[in-house]
Amino acid sequence: MGDWFQSITDLDAEVDEAGPLAESITAWLVSVTVISAERTDCVLGADLGHPPGPGGSAVVEEPDLLPWGSRTNGVSIHIGRKVFTTVDEDSRLVCPGCHRVGEWRDARGDESAQAARFSEVLTDWLGGGGSRLDCLGCGLASRLNDWRWSGTPWAFAALGLTFWNWPSLRPDFVTEFGHRLGGHRIRSVSGKL
Repeated sequence: MGDWFQSITDLDAEVDEAGPLAESITAWLVSVTVISAERTDCVLGADLGHPPGPGGSAVVEEPDLLPWGSRTNGVSIHIGRKVFTTVDEDSRLVCPGCHRVGEWRDARGDESAQAARFSEVLTDWLGGGGSRLDCLGCGLASRLNDWRWSGTPWAFAALGLTFWNWPSLRPDFVTEFGHRLGGHRIRSVSGKL
């Protein structure tokens, strides 16, 4: 069967902003009873998460499908640089400038050069470095979050909230979530384990 997840990520928060923003968004979610203030063993990939509260029904497309009785039904909050994605072997990088998809040759004829360069930049970013990736097709250097994906989207963020096994979140809730983060750009990533 597997577990379903939906993550809302803040694409603009810096590492030093992530903690205060997480506290603010958590306080809001608790105040409108979307999540419970208590933390329990109700999520995957983290020690503790927040179980759904009665207000959770108001923020999902199909309230009757909220996983009230499931062991994995909470919201986990991640602070610190992380890649939010799911496994999709068909997903390929798409340059925001020339819109080329997939891997292409560099000047030496190496067909996997763009993927190798992406891996280098990603490793550097996870370690605290910059996030600029240059396109080997057109030369445009763009932040990792400005690149697109031909399949499942990826997000590179210092703050993300993951809703475990919840039905699809309502678009107006996701929009309000972004407003609560100071108008930062957000990206939703979902998948099944």
